Amino acid sequence: MDIPKKESPLALIGVVLGLIGTSVGIWSQVGKRNLEDQIGQIELAQRAQDVEIKRKQDERSQEVADRDYLLRVTDKVIAAMEPPRSAERQQVAAFLIDTLRDGVSQRRLRNALLSAAAPQVRANLELTIAEEAKFATVEIADQAAQAKGQPVAAIRLPGVDSQAAGTIGKLAVDIFWCEGPDGDRHRMQAEALFGAATASGQFGRVRVRPLPESVNRRPGYGIVGNIIRHQDVERAGAGQLLRLSVTVTGIARSFSMQQIEFPTKDYISAFLCTSG
Repeated sequence: MDIPKKESPLALIGVVLGLIGTSVGIWSQVGKRNLEDQIGQIELAQRAQDVEIKRKQDERSQEVADRDYLLRVTDKVIAAMEPPRSAERQQVAAFLIDTLRDGVSQRRLRNALLSAAAPQVRANLELTIAEEAKFATVEIADQAAQAKGQPVAAIRLPGVDSQAAGTIGKLAVDIFWCEGPDGDRHRMQAEALFGAATASGQFGRVRVRPLPESVNRRPGYGIVGNIIRHQDVERAGAGQLLRLSVTVTGIARSFSMQQIEFPTKDYISAFLCTSG
């Protein structure tokens, strides 16, 4: 019969120390990974904080710039209202009013200029005020609906040329046509794209809306050419509209895609504003 060989105490101690060393090494690696994860999380949080600080600084700088610009435009409007009341100076003042970012300031200055405007300037101001009022009616109705979690503008509004209900739960589409010298052509193209979009059954509510020249002069617009605007999450829907546009005579392959950062949930917009 074989008799088990008795291990020496020194050998047993070596085995134990080896196991301890291995365990310490494993836990050291785990601790290192945990520390690296914590450092990574801290760095991510710091970067997010830096981005937020930069955003607030940019907003503050924009507010200061807007206020300074408003003061300069106000000075121009006041000067245009003083004798001798030059129609040319008043037209320049009216144009500058259109470029303001704040709609409330725009309305106040337009009404002030209207009270002292030359006849030809008065007619243009009255037309602009009427167009802006129709445009604002749609915007206000959409904002109120979105605040309540409802589909945007289920009813036909004065600032809308054409509208179709479409499929509930799908992307809403606004097709804008730029007013101005080529306005009639833009409108016909918008109506043609509207017909293609509604016939496809791929979208929710689809509308055709005029884009007044005064609105297009505002910061955030400045539309030139044919453009489809969308957020990243609406890229697929924008692509569907782009593919439909190639079936419309006069605008085939003329659109460019533009991704925007400000929130427009479940909504894309197309602009028909080419010149010539």
